[in-house]
Amino acid sequence: MDPCRYGLLEPTSARDSGGNYLVLPRHMMTKTLADSGTAIQLRQGDFGKTVSGSERGALIGATTHSARPLDNFVVAMSDLAFRPLTRGDLPQLCAWIARPHIAEWWGESPVLADVEAEYTPSIAGEVPQWCYIALDAGAPIGFIQAYSPAHWHVAGWWLEENDPGVRGIDQFLADPDALGRGLGTAMVRAFMAELLRDPTVTRVQVDPHPGNARAIRCYQKAGFQAVRVVETPDGPALLMYADRSACADDCC
Repeated sequence: MDPCRYGLLEPTSARDSGGNYLVLPRHMMTKTLADSGTAIQLRQGDFGKTVSGSERGALIGATTHSARPLDNFVVAMSDLAFRPLTRGDLPQLCAWIARPHIAEWWGESPVLADVEAEYTPSIAGEVPQWCYIALDAGAPIGFIQAYSPAHWHVAGWWLEENDPGVRGIDQFLADPDALGRGLGTAMVRAFMAELLRDPTVTRVQVDPHPGNARAIRCYQKAGFQAVRVVETPDGPALLMYADRSACADDCC
């Protein structure tokens, strides 16, 4: 198989119980680390391969030019995929949104009837909004959705956006213990790559709350740049863009 680039994901002291590391595909690397040369060459068949610390040193070795200590990084691999949201997912989605780390930014904990009213039109294909359950190795890890900002003017959203090729995304990880490990960034990048398979998509935008520093960092690592703070029907939001060139750098 053709060689693919792999490398280090996030600064962390975490590793598995055996002190091993897992091989990471390049699209899950941060751009900073990729630019620093912290990358290794492995084959497609090495996805998810476990390597020991000594093997890792030999693999990375001469190709590493970062001044940051290698012991502060861990290589990780996630088999990310997305399946369409179904009505059967709505009770679980409702329970997820009620979790404190999500409700803090998604609003008050909803009742199931509210979740059904909000997402059933998307599931039925009645609105330009496409909702998915994010999976890691087949296990549900979160929620992610795309929408067309230009088609939501009627609800008072994105009145200045008229490009039908723009896509907005919203997402969360369901497990608070998964935060801060780079999984959210990887999920956003993988989803962006899927969106950009459609040649009519021109740009991707996100709109985290200006106070949601964790989400903003996640989006910056995925290639988004802050544009300005805007007022939305839900309050202030930091509008961030990633165009195709940024996605080519960070998602491939």
